[in-house]
Amino acid sequence: MSSTDDPLPPKWQKLYSNSQKRSYWYHAESKASQWHPPSAQDAADPHLARANALEKAKLEQQQQRQQQQQQRQQQQQQQSTTTKKRPRDEGSSSSSSSSSSSSSSSQKPKITPQAKVAAKVAVIVPFRDLHIEQNRKSHLKRFAPHLVTFLSSKSSSSSLSSDQYKYKLFIIEQSNDSRKFNRGKLLNVGYVEAKKQGFNTFIFHDVDLLPSPELLPSYTTPAPPNPIHIARVWSRYSNNAKYFGGIVSFSGDSFEKLNGFPNNFWGWGGEDDELQLRCEKCGIKWVGATEGSIEDLENMDIEEKVNLLRGKKEWKNMVKWENLKEHDTTWRENGLKDLVYEIVGNVEGKEAIFGGDGILPGEENRVCRMTVDVKLNNNHWSNAKSGVDYIEQY
Repeated sequence: MSSTDDPLPPKWQKLYSNSQKRSYWYHAESKASQWHPPSAQDAADPHLARANALEKAKLEQQQQRQQQQQQRQQQQQQQSTTTKKRPRDEGSSSSSSSSSSSSSSSQKPKITPQAKVAAKVAVIVPFRDLHIEQNRKSHLKRFAPHLVTFLSSKSSSSSLSSDQYKYKLFIIEQSNDSRKFNRGKLLNVGYVEAKKQGFNTFIFHDVDLLPSPELLPSYTTPAPPNPIHIARVWSRYSNNAKYFGGIVSFSGDSFEKLNGFPNNFWGWGGEDDELQLRCEKCGIKWVGATEGSIEDLENMDIEEKVNLLRGKKEWKNMVKWENLKEHDTTWRENGLKDLVYEIVGNVEGKEAIFGGDGILPGEENRVCRMTVDVKLNNNHWSNAKSGVDYIEQY
């Protein structure tokens, strides 16, 4: 294998990953990307190098999932043994103590007796169908019927009767404003609009992720005392202990304590990192779902997603790191507190999913699509970086 100081073969580049704080090597033509310098074999066949790297990444993910499954089984066995030994009069206080000490880890969300209040669940989905390659409209046509069927099922695992439970999907669509997608601000808008309608449980949800039935308790836990990271079971980012995106469930109290998401992250990337920083700042510890799975409609692993985004700078937040550096000085103001927007359209049912079919009869009013003018953020410097054509390097 080449050393890091050897001349690079033709068309190979040595780049630097800000997120991983390390160098990597990239071949633009084949989209091969790897953490080690290209060997003679890699240089001779970059396409094979890419295939080998993807296979290695998938194998490592499989091994990690197996290890996590073994750890969960061991924890369940230990908990079962402890439960059998625990005196009845100590069960309640011990369970409460265990739950409150949980940190950002994969623990099964628990529905305690005092939490069995009405579950008014708002699933808030940021949406835009600007780039054809992203297939967001087709994703929405699959997502909405799936979620309606999923949430309307009267599963015993939810521990809630029909008079204690309601749900609604809020599709928050960014208008055609020539600006990059602002996921964080759209989620803030969805929270405010859902709260106006009396909801108390807020699930911030990407449109390309479909949950399995085993995840229903995580969706129907009313106003969870600790946020639930439902997408913790998603394999794409499961090796990142601080990943806090995809699907997360909040109570209103917890979300407002964080001041919501940031409003000034224009383009893909960073707003979920900022949300994690806010949790750490406020001492809010989330728990991760451990049972169930998620179908990824994009059908990409992490390597494939990163390679795609390298060639799509018009999709990305090109000032992500500058945004994150402002955390300490801006998080109290940048969010729900300074949110400005305008609803310019609101449709329900089939029209909300562009005429798609599959929503259960009688449940059409469970889906709405609000089109939003998200507006710029006061005089913040990031306004100048918000345009779709802004592709300056980090």
